[in-house]
Amino acid sequence: YRGGRLSCTKVLGAFIGDRRACSERLQQRVCEALADLGDVARLRDTRQHNVSLQVQFEILRHCANTSLVYFLRTMGVEATVEAAALHDCLVAHAVHKIIGTGTATPGQRCRAERQARLPVRMGGCGLVAQSSIRDAACVGSWALIWRPMQQLAPQLFGGVDLEAAPQPVFRELRHAHGNLMETHARVSGVYSQMDATYHDYDKDGEGHTQYHPTGLAKDKELLPLSRFGTEDEYLQSAQRRYSSVISQSAWLKFRVQCQDFSRREAVRFISASQPHAGTFINAVPRHAAFRVPTWAYRLQLQRRLGLPLLAATAAVGRRSRHGRLFDSLGDVAAADGESGHQTRHFLVNRAIFDALRRVYGGQARREPDNYYGYSDHRPDIALLVEGNLTALDLKIYDPLGSQPSTADERGAYIGFGNTAEAANARVLGRRERGSDGDGHYNRRTGKGHVAAVPGDYERALQAGVRCVPMLLETFGGFGPGLMGVLRQANEWRQGRLVSSEYDETTWAARNYMTFVAQRISVAAHISLAQEIAEALGLSVAADPRE
Repeated sequence: YRGGRLSCTKVLGAFIGDRRACSERLQQRVCEALADLGDVARLRDTRQHNVSLQVQFEILRHCANTSLVYFLRTMGVEATVEAAALHDCLVAHAVHKIIGTGTATPGQRCRAERQARLPVRMGGCGLVAQSSIRDAACVGSWALIWRPMQQLAPQLFGGVDLEAAPQPVFRELRHAHGNLMETHARVSGVYSQMDATYHDYDKDGEGHTQYHPTGLAKDKELLPLSRFGTEDEYLQSAQRRYSSVISQSAWLKFRVQCQDFSRREAVRFISASQPHAGTFINAVPRHAAFRVPTWAYRLQLQRRLGLPLLAATAAVGRRSRHGRLFDSLGDVAAADGESGHQTRHFLVNRAIFDALRRVYGGQARREPDNYYGYSDHRPDIALLVEGNLTALDLKIYDPLGSQPSTADERGAYIGFGNTAEAANARVLGRRERGSDGDGHYNRRTGKGHVAAVPGDYERALQAGVRCVPMLLETFGGFGPGLMGVLRQANEWRQGRLVSSEYDETTWAARNYMTFVAQRISVAAHISLAQEIAEALGLSVAADPRE
């Protein structure tokens, strides 16, 4: 009591009363809840377990970073401002400590933290800043509770108009809702402009628009306050829809920041935003196929976030097999491996084959011997379904190359802009377009001469075999061909796992697509990290933080 008045009390876990007093109590609660983050950052591998970093990230993402959500939904926006800022600061400190940003510049640290705050499917690490979702939590909570409140206490709330009520709590709701709707209008306007205009044309004459992630809530899904209290289906899971507005806006702003900084950063971020590029982060290390060793996890996280590889310090002054000096960001090591790219190709191909074998059984064959009758090139996987033969060829390409300063700017705007065209030409070939007199090909107009390119599967295509380039980028993104193959398999399975697979999976992969995508992503990132580690001459047998 303060002056005979109870300034703050606790009801169902949340603090109610004076805003300042509630804010102070919540800040104390945040400090207590996250006090053990320092101990989490000290976890290290043992002889039996080598996934301590993966476990640290799971704790940080699913336990620590979500601990404030309940209070954001129950205490409103103003009472949680300071607590959310404190929470985000403590989590950010742990992120830097766990990932290892000691050798990064202040700019690299800042960009890495902003990217880590994005959802995994948008190129981030899923550590969403609680300060950014306060408005969405407030509106989402009111969307769910307003109708029950009017039904249970009509004498209090039956005649209240959310769009005009003068009480502070309703003004706060209107302000939060207005901010979200304004942000949605801005983001959807930018996306509409992107989708309406071709950025350039590829050498096959197909137009391409600038890349942006999907999932932005539609106008009809974001209801006005006048619809709160009705039985509209979009009131359910409203916070998720409003949160998508915040995430998409943050992605768009970070994209601009990367483009303003350098071409390399822009290409890296677009590549990291492609389908399943970060799915390995979602994997829970319960079974071997979902485990990423600490040395590989740290290396891939640092590379995904544009940070200097701490591992690269051991290779200062060394050169790659083609004479290029290794850089701190790992670009040369990723593109100019010590012994070629056989290891990463083998491990990824095996994981994809395992995913298809689970659906098609013996109809899927890996590196078949009997290909001479229809092809001059051995497919990585041959798939015979309903009498139709499909040859699948895995291509793992780097969008940056060993000289990122000369990387094609196309990859900074278009998904797989620096890799898909080359993969398609290698597998399928390319027809000649135009003539020598038409001049050099202009991507902006789609006009000019394009020379013919013979593909590896030219004879197979003539024989009626369907040939699919399964592209995977070195930042982990699944190309259109690979996604199409997995979607077809998912349709055969109707998205379900069989009974035996429930013993092989985790709570984070409860359907076929997430199950196989996580396994493929884990295999890909381990193999990609192994190639970098071997090029740099690093040990992969122990926790690199020791």
